[in-house]
Order: sequence, then C-alpha cells, then structure tokens
Amino acid sequence: MKKFENKLMGIVFLILIFLLSVGTMVRVFHYRTSDEAINEQLPEDATTEQEMNAVFYEKEEFIRLNGFMRRMLGQRMLNGVVRLNNGQLTYLHEAIEEEVLRQNADNITAFYRYVSGRGIPVFFAITPDKVSMYDDELPAGYTDYSNANIEIFLQRLQENGTPYIDLREELHKVDPDLYRFFYLTDHHWTTEGGFYAFCALADAMRSAGIPIAEEITDVNNYTQEVHPDCQFGSWGQRVGRGFADEEDFALWIPTYETHIMRRFDELRGTFSEVLYDRTVFDTNTDGLVYDGVLLNTTRFVNEGNSNGLRVLMIGDSMARTVNPYFVQAFREFYWGDAYHSEEITEAKINEINPDVIVLMISPWNNLGSEASFSYPFGDAQ
Repeated sequence: MKKFENKLMGIVFLILIFLLSVGTMVRVFHYRTSDEAINEQLPEDATTEQEMNAVFYEKEEFIRLNGFMRRMLGQRMLNGVVRLNNGQLTYLHEAIEEEVLRQNADNITAFYRYVSGRGIPVFFAITPDKVSMYDDELPAGYTDYSNANIEIFLQRLQENGTPYIDLREELHKVDPDLYRFFYLTDHHWTTEGGFYAFCALADAMRSAGIPIAEEITDVNNYTQEVHPDCQFGSWGQRVGRGFADEEDFALWIPTYETHIMRRFDELRGTFSEVLYDRTVFDTNTDGLVYDGVLLNTTRFVNEGNSNGLRVLMIGDSMARTVNPYFVQAFREFYWGDAYHSEEITEAKINEINPDVIVLMISPWNNLGSEASFSYPFGDAQ
C-alpha cells in the first residue's frame, strides 16, 4: 500500500511539473511571437532557460511558498540573506584584507587633504551597518565582519589625521536601537534615519561656522506621509514575501514654506512636489519603492530660505535619504556619485566651485571595492 501511495505521489508530482512546464513554454512562445518584452533586463540573445526563468508560471507564488516554509521551519538564511533575531534581513560580510582597508582610507585622506587645502570645508561621514556594532542580533552560528572592517578603516583615518563623523555613534545617541532607522527588507535606512543623519552633519557644520537653519533640524516641523505595505527591499525580493513581510514607507514633509527648483527640467514647487516622485507607488509592482520615490538628480536650487551656500554631496545610495534635507539647507545642491569617484576631479570641483563638500559613503558595503575610493588626488592618482 505504501509503495502505491509513493508511486501515486510521484505521478502527481510529474504531472504537476509537466503542466507547469507546458504553461511556461506557452508564455515563452507568446513573448517570442509578439513585441511584448519578457523582461527589460534580459539580453536580446537570452537563452531559453533564461526566458523560462523570467516567465515561469506562478513564479512569485513558488518563491513565496518556499520562503514561508523555510520561515516556518526556523531556517535563518535563504539566497545569501540572513533573518536576524529581530526580524531584520541582512547580508553577511566577509573580512577584508587589512592592507586593502588601509588603502581605501589613504585615498579618502588624499581627497580630504586636497579639498581642505583649497580652503573648502569637507565633512566625511560613514553610515552604519545593518548589523549594529552595539547589538548584532545575529542568530547563533553566524558571523559578520562589516563593523570589524570599518574599525580598521577608521583607525587608518585616525593615523592619517583625517576627521570623520561616525553615524553609527551619532544615531546611537538618538536611539540605542539602531535597527529602528532601517527598513526590515533592505540595507538602506528610512527617511527618518536620513533626517537624524542630516542633524548630526548639521551640528558639525554649525560648529565649523556654517549656518544651518534651526527649522530644518526640528523634528516637530515635519509631517509623515505614510504609504502602507508598499516597501519591499532588495533583500526582501531575494527571499520572497513568505520569508519577509512588506512594510510601510513614510515620506517626511516639512510644514514650513519651501520653494525648490529642479535643474534638469526647471520644475518649480514645494519641497514635496519637486523632490518626490509619487507615481512609483502606482507603477512599481515589485514593491521596491526606495529607489524610485527619492529622486537622484544632479542639481537643485533652493529659491526660498537657505544659507546662500553651494554644497557638493558625494555619496552612494545611503546618502539619497539625506539629500532632501541638504536641498532645504543650501542655496544650491550638487550631486556627485561615489560609485564613480574617479570622475570627482579637480576640473569637476572647479566647475561646481562648492562652498562645502560632504562625502557620505556606506563603508561596510563598499570597502574593498575601488569604485568608491578612486579619487584622483595624491597617491590615488
């Protein structure tokens, strides 16, 4: 009887696989005979296997079921993503060679010395790791080296006499629970985290004699525009909605008067109208809202109340949540992509002629990579 049941289950399984395969091939045939794109990220010479993976019948439901079953079984890792004890998702980082970390720091020092040597105030800030240096929340048996890498990097900066702002410590002063400032399903921090990061930088700037309006750093001057269950970050998409949950996305809107112009199309309006693209809430069916709603344009002009100065922000994706507050504080805001640090040349700085430069990177994500540490100054040339 048991053999019969096993055979029956095997037959049912094979029939299911057959039906799914037929359904998937029908979809592949449909896309091949129409002008409709299977997936914009697929190359034109994609193999049949790639096409099938892109249009696999009920693919999302299978991913959801797989994640749900692993979560029910208490498994903590799926597709390289770890679920921390507090439910946050993260990626574990390996140890980086000390020499590489020291070279990364030396390149930052060379940039700092060049800029400060020209009399331009420069503020270098590092963003925190998803795994807190104060409470890692790691499940038993898992190890993450991101904060250890950061410490070696910072030690070299100290040896070089290069000042920095450690936002891990600054946010810890706001709330010891650093995870409050991160999305559950992504490695980026929330708009609230970006606000308090800006406040830390604003304090440093005020101490250096750079005026920052008090109204911008007053938390009571903002309302939250909450969009429920629409944020599902890059790590959440790796493991599926069965392993992780969608979360709310909040935009911080200033209640005081603002007049901003976006340079690429000269759109004028309030802070809320010019800096945010709300169409993503309707069109981004994947739920990855973060990269769509916070616009990453190269230049803004504050035509309202500002300190009258020009700021160049050089940052990676972690800086994008902080940028809106800098747009409010300065007369002109320029963006420099830290992932193309080799393009931040002397000629570029001369062209922008900034009064202040902010360098904000996520070292735990970029350390060991040349992309964010190839500034063409000093020994980095």
